Amino acid sequence: MGREALDSSLTSHVSSFMSHVSCLKSHVSRFMSCVLCLTSCVFLTVTGCSAKGQYIDALFAATISQLARAQKAGAEQLAESEFEDSKRLFAEAENALKNKDKQAGFLIQKAHAKARLAEALAKQATAERELAKLKAELDEASAEANRVRLEREAAERELAGLTPR
Repeated sequence: MGREALDSSLTSHVSSFMSHVSCLKSHVSRFMSCVLCLTSCVFLTVTGCSAKGQYIDALFAATISQLARAQKAGAEQLAESEFEDSKRLFAEAENALKNKDKQAGFLIQKAHAKARLAEALAKQATAERELAKLKAELDEASAEANRVRLEREAAERELAGLTPR
């Protein structure tokens, strides 16, 4: 084989090799795009779950505080049903969270709302009881004022009925 044939064969092989390198570059580029996309998906999923986990943790803490406020407002006696429902839902949410059940978020939101309702009902009952007490005191004061008015009127009549002697 002559030099020209060797040069032609080498050129052909180099050209084929360069074609394969170009094809390989294209595949590597696509692969890297896929890896980047997959990494982004994993990152977003993890941070999304993390954010959701942080939200649920915050909601658990808020519900614990809400239950304490409801208890302080007297919900155990004045809104017993709602208060007990809230505590039951809280326990169910804790179990759901431990079991990685997707209902945990819903259950804790419902427990929080029930605790808020229990607190509001307890405060309403307390306010209505205070209002009734104040109304009774007002009625008593009004009756006293009326009695004093009648005494005054009697004294005025007596004074008006007096004539000099």
